[in-house]
Amino acid sequence: MRLVPVKYLKNDSVLAKSIYNSDGEVLFLKHLVLNDTTIENLRKLGILSVYIIDKYCETTKDITDDILGEYLRIESIRSLKRITLAFTSLDVDKRYTTVEMGSLSEIIKIANSIVDKILKTYNSVISTTDIRAHENYHYAHALNVAIISTLLGKQLNYSKDRLVKLCLAALMHDMGKAFLENEILHQYESSTKYECEELKSHPTLAYNYLKNNYMLDQEILLGILDHHESVDGSGYPNKIKGIQINEFAKIISIVNFYDGLLHNVTDVVLTSDSIESIMTYVDKTFDYNVTVKFFNIIEPFPKNTLVKLNNGDIARVEETLRGLPLRPKVKVLKSKINSNVGYNIDLSKALTLSIDKVVYYV
Repeated sequence: MRLVPVKYLKNDSVLAKSIYNSDGEVLFLKHLVLNDTTIENLRKLGILSVYIIDKYCETTKDITDDILGEYLRIESIRSLKRITLAFTSLDVDKRYTTVEMGSLSEIIKIANSIVDKILKTYNSVISTTDIRAHENYHYAHALNVAIISTLLGKQLNYSKDRLVKLCLAALMHDMGKAFLENEILHQYESSTKYECEELKSHPTLAYNYLKNNYMLDQEILLGILDHHESVDGSGYPNKIKGIQINEFAKIISIVNFYDGLLHNVTDVVLTSDSIESIMTYVDKTFDYNVTVKFFNIIEPFPKNTLVKLNNGDIARVEETLRGLPLRPKVKVLKSKINSNVGYNIDLSKALTLSIDKVVYYV
């Protein structure tokens, strides 16, 4: 299977994964053959990309490699949505003093389920992304940041207890936004040039609320408070640097950035430059050691992804090498030089070649 933005979909592609709304209801069943009507319905629902099987996939075998599993992902998003809507239905002033032990217990249950699943999973690489509609974007974002952060914690040899704490911090990293007026959130989401000062307060709002109302481990609280801090001291809210920043926050920071790249609503074409931009922030925004471990667990160009190389050839990704996510093994499908077609290239060895960007059809 391969991921294709809805705006580029063509008729007769076969849906490789079912699509659900945030209530867990099936919107489109896998194996559905897409046509103009279904593609238009996907657009109307605000779904940006879907997994398909077509002639460009090496195999038409049914593949479902969501590391969390379909059922657990759906149930987790439903729970996060229910908790969030119940909380945000209150007047803003009342939210500061409302204590919902049941909601916290539910989030802890989600965190334990994620950790149990990941510890039982042999594969520690995240190669697929989730399908999001606008209505469940924030819940899916929180969940995905939690999943990848937990995988990264596993790479760092965290104990199960510490993984659960990390997962909790990641699930709640943006909860401070629940204390902001909707107008502030919309102002930020429609802007590409700055973050308003009110929005920058969300880590502090979450930290103070959780510290004052719940008996949570300090490491969880600091993971939430510090997740927008930068190792060079240029972040917020406290402009701390280096070893002053909680390690949970260093993990959540890079994962939060990466998930934003994968689900950028203004540009659905993933490029090597966008992934390499992470490296430009090492020792500025991101911690070096955390970044090295992070690149061991991601596959931004999974198997069957179509890519354009810097020489103009179109190739299909065959395999990603551990620790070298930007230099996979590929097979040339189209070239100005006919003899190149069908040729297998290991980009970790062919250093003059590189991936320019993802393409969707040959």
